[in-house]
Amino acid sequence: MVIGDRLRELREAKSLSQGDIEKRTGLLRCYISRVENGHTVPAVETLEKIGYMLRIPSKVKGILLEAYGSGPWEVHVILLIKVAL
Repeated sequence: MVIGDRLRELREAKSLSQGDIEKRTGLLRCYISRVENGHTVPAVETLEKIGYMLRIPSKVKGILLEAYGSGPWEVHVILLIKVAL
């Protein structure tokens, strides 16, 4: 599963529109659409912002692992999640 599919699934599970995400994160709806449709890959910081807004910061690492595999970004994400909690 690509990262955009997973983000769409999580957003829809919360009954949120892309416009809702835009209002709560400041990310443009067209950007969210491009991520969900696989036309762009979001930065780790952007994923953290979306995950925190969806109240799923603990799932962000899982999304990243699923999409990118393990890597040097892991420590950064773990620290961001700890700060967000």
